[in-house]
Amino acid sequence: TTVSDENIILELKKGHNNAAPFISDVENGRVIKEKGRVSNVIKAPSIGVETPLTAKDVFMRVVGGSQQGGLTLAQRYSNRVAEILAEQERAIVNKEELIVAQFLTTGKVTSLDGEHPVEIDYQMPTIETLTAGNKWGEANVDIFASIRKYVDNAEKLSGEVVNNVVIGERSASKILNNPDLDKRLDVKNKS
Repeated sequence: TTVSDENIILELKKGHNNAAPFISDVENGRVIKEKGRVSNVIKAPSIGVETPLTAKDVFMRVVGGSQQGGLTLAQRYSNRVAEILAEQERAIVNKEELIVAQFLTTGKVTSLDGEHPVEIDYQMPTIETLTAGNKWGEANVDIFASIRKYVDNAEKLSGEVVNNVVIGERSASKILNNPDLDKRLDVKNKS
């Protein structure tokens, strides 16, 4: 979404969807209680990278290039600028992917060490971290019952049907290596 300023409005709805109540012919209607709507305004974090262009970038022979270079000064300069822009674009795409991964797995976006300090908590009510005694791999913990409980709770909190669950790599490994998986799914080749 394109916005006109740096502010992002985050709206979060907690609870089930409302259904209109039955009324009689002599009633105009009934008040339905608000189910808990939270709006937060945050300033969008900025990401960027800076690469200084020096004389060395233009006048030094490129690796594998001939002594004369075969290119004019303007061509070498343009080539180096294009390389720098491509590197910067890759760095920005990598950061965007990291931000999405943080959001999906924690409900927060946090800056890394050495960066400008940023933490945005999206207050996702359906983020769950397993605690001791409920962690997958511990004795008497049924992974699939745990997932079902989480999905039921997430649907209750959001009022929406949960079609996707995002889990971390270690959790996915525990599911894929669970001996009960093949019994629960009709799979010939899981990967």
